[in-house]
Amino acid sequence: MGSVVQKMPNFLRALLSFKLLLILVILSLFVAGYAVVHGDRGNSLLLSDLRLWGKLILFRHSAIKELNAEEVSLLFNSTCNRGCHSMDVIYGAIHTPLGWGQVVERMGNDNGVKLYPAEREVIIRYLQENYPPPSTTLPPATVKTVKRLLWRNDMGYGDVYVDIFYATKEYFRVIESLAEAEKYVVDKNLVFIVDLTVHTGKLPTFPLDEKIFIRDDKGREYAAIKGWSMRMESREGHHREGVVRFSRFDKQGNPVIREDTQYIEVVIKDLGGAKERVYRWDLPVPYPEDIKEG
Repeated sequence: MGSVVQKMPNFLRALLSFKLLLILVILSLFVAGYAVVHGDRGNSLLLSDLRLWGKLILFRHSAIKELNAEEVSLLFNSTCNRGCHSMDVIYGAIHTPLGWGQVVERMGNDNGVKLYPAEREVIIRYLQENYPPPSTTLPPATVKTVKRLLWRNDMGYGDVYVDIFYATKEYFRVIESLAEAEKYVVDKNLVFIVDLTVHTGKLPTFPLDEKIFIRDDKGREYAAIKGWSMRMESREGHHREGVVRFSRFDKQGNPVIREDTQYIEVVIKDLGGAKERVYRWDLPVPYPEDIKEG
């Protein structure tokens, strides 16, 4: 379909874009009218999503030339993140700006991912800006290994997707952000970076520290420290990233992670229709030797 459209004469492509725009306008007016009459918040969210997807379609067919940050994020997430694979592929990758361009080209040429030229350029630029190679003296293989050891995710319940990093001192070392390690006091706290994503509608607002706890292999449970830090929230409400911390010591002063602790689990309650979402790390984390030596 994409190649057929690209081979059309310019006037036919313009006509097709106009028809698509007209259809979207009619649908938008219908949904907006229904939402006003019925006071239906869900339809208001649908209208917002319809507007976003409509702009992506028009951009794909060159009817508009630019996308804002919100629209670029939606394009990336619908095409690459979840649309093709989960974020472990992105988090674990280490590429130069040129390398990201080659990756996206290969996805289209070898893996059959259908991207229009304008979409390809935007996704390459998004990856280059948001996932630059870390400025570290550690070998790239070590950086990739540490990230994969500490990352967990699920493929979504109720269209709410979760990615979690167990943010140890080793994690902050490989991303060259020891200042953040000090900010979150990793010597005294267990730190987890939680990324939430939806593709339709908006993420509900809730205190993340009240929905999450950790559990060890003996069944002991520990509540999060009150208050959580918001690292990022997209304007359209599809993405949110926050930091949750747990004290390394229980109320009696005993270490949460002991010599005989075999694993810890992060448990998120009542999110996206799932009673519990569980993410597990076996202990001790088998870091590469060059990280241990550091």
